[in-house]
Amino acid sequence: MASLPGRYALSYGEMAVGMVGPDLWSLGLGIGIGLSYHLASYLMYRRALRAGGSRFIGLYLGGMTLRILVALAVFTIVLAFAPVREAAFAGSFLAVLVGGLAVEVFAWWRTGKAVGRRY
Repeated sequence: MASLPGRYALSYGEMAVGMVGPDLWSLGLGIGIGLSYHLASYLMYRRALRAGGSRFIGLYLGGMTLRILVALAVFTIVLAFAPVREAAFAGSFLAVLVGGLAVEVFAWWRTGKAVGRRY
């Protein structure tokens, strides 16, 4: 274990991060995983639209279940094995996840309002 003067002690994995720094690396990783979740959501939405009709809800909700399980598995694996600052990683992941879900709900609400449906 290499030590730096002052506040931080870096492991070999954290030194491999390079000049980016562990806090910035943790933020970027959390944001990247959160954005990957929402990219998968958009792609599943497009696929479900092509299926149409009664299959739409099944594909979309089934895809949501699969996406959240994969995202939580990746989140857990990163926390267990990657050299990240837990608070920065978890905070950025959850902020992007919740923010993206709010945008998704707003988009559904706006679409339903435009076609005159009430949810």
